[in-house]
Amino acid sequence: MMSRGREEILANLPHRDPFLWLDEIVERGENLLVCRKTFTGNEDFFRGHFPSFPVVPGVILCEIAFQTAALLVAVSSASKSGGPNPTSAERLPVVTRLREVQFREMVRPGQTVEALVRLEDHAAGAYRFHATLRADGKLVARMDFACMVINPPRGPAAISSGTEHE
Repeated sequence: MMSRGREEILANLPHRDPFLWLDEIVERGENLLVCRKTFTGNEDFFRGHFPSFPVVPGVILCEIAFQTAALLVAVSSASKSGGPNPTSAERLPVVTRLREVQFREMVRPGQTVEALVRLEDHAAGAYRFHATLRADGKLVARMDFACMVINPPRGPAAISSGTEHE
């Protein structure tokens, strides 16, 4: 098994704090990647997501799987082509479908989630994945999802203040 830190993650993903949910890469195969995230209890969402019994929101567990998949696409493509990865600042992975989501156990502060994401299929910039997430050896979530890698718009028109429709 390998363990790589946030430096490799930051070099290959467009995500940044406070919405970067991967701490380390644990294992990498041709069509799979395993990453970990440890929840310290200091994450801001715990203040409002059941303060008397803090639980990691399911949407954050999904995002861990999505970011692991984006990293898998980035490191796989970069290693095959020898060039820049397809999820750099110029290209962004976006989720297009989420299916068969199951949450089996709660994740609490102090627990480490391990996400195993397997690439099932890909064609023309579209990717299909299966993910399983475990904490303390127990299955906490699993899902099937798809994403596309897009070229985001550039320039001032790409940044919206959110007031155009008021």
